[in-house]
Amino acid sequence: RDESFDYVLSFDTLEHVQGQSKALFEMARVLKPKGMLLVYTINKSQRYTWNFWLDKLGIDIYERVGHNPNLFLYPSWVRKELEEIGIEVERLELFNSFFTLAADEAIMVLLFGLSRLNFFNPSSRFKVAVGRVFLNLADFLSRLSLSPLEALEIPWKRCGYSNSFFILGRKI
Repeated sequence: RDESFDYVLSFDTLEHVQGQSKALFEMARVLKPKGMLLVYTINKSQRYTWNFWLDKLGIDIYERVGHNPNLFLYPSWVRKELEEIGIEVERLELFNSFFTLAADEAIMVLLFGLSRLNFFNPSSRFKVAVGRVFLNLADFLSRLSLSPLEALEIPWKRCGYSNSFFILGRKI
């Protein structure tokens, strides 16, 4: 029904939808007045991002997960569409440009390699201590408002380039 929900979340969905304007309209239609909408999707402006360089190397990261790059969206287009259907955009955040995804990939390769070496077998006190250090470091970095990796991404974000973006809006 119209105006049924206080919150609507669209996470990693719009880049799979042919009728994106209609999907955004439906999100706004079912949202109560003053309700919140959060959209996360892939950015069409990906120049010089991690995914851009993977593509240049011939690595198609999108096909295996059913992404069609022709359906990727520009943040400015989503903002305009939302504003036209009565959603006031409170925040637009570009997400993951180069360093954060490159670091994620490096961490995953490191963890995979350590697991293959049976590093995480808790039989060794050293391994347990190192594991705790990793967890404490991850916890510390998650509490920072701007991590060093995010700071390195400022040039991409100033140009509007990122692999994805969030938009937070409120129905008027």
